[in-house]
Amino acid sequence: MESDIYKKKELDKLTSNLTELLELILAELQQEIPEKEFTLTTIKANLYWSVQWKSTKLWKSERYLKESFQLKMYPDNEKWSLRGYHRVEDLFEQLEDTHFLHKEKSLRDFLTISNALREQIKYAIIKSVHQEFDPNY
Repeated sequence: MESDIYKKKELDKLTSNLTELLELILAELQQEIPEKEFTLTTIKANLYWSVQWKSTKLWKSERYLKESFQLKMYPDNEKWSLRGYHRVEDLFEQLEDTHFLHKEKSLRDFLTISNALREQIKYAIIKSVHQEFDPNY
């Protein structure tokens, strides 16, 4: 059985890796789509990351939407899960659209799939940025 100290070190390493990964993705996206003005909010203690961008979409109100792509990591039995989702906020409405969910993986598993995660996260952010909304929904 792994010690708590070892698990904490692995978790710290993973959160740092995910933060660096998102910073790299944002640098690429800022080059590819500069008008979106991407920003990253990280709360490592809560295992939470949020990529925001300047939205020019309207949905139900006359205000531009507040959009983000969020990652949330949480304990799942003895393992961990990572959810990536597009969050949309209008004046009175909110939506979340899950793009991927990696369930019940060890911290080591997440470290070994970081390249696949990178592609998956970048694709999900690009898809979210370009997603249109039905005002009748």
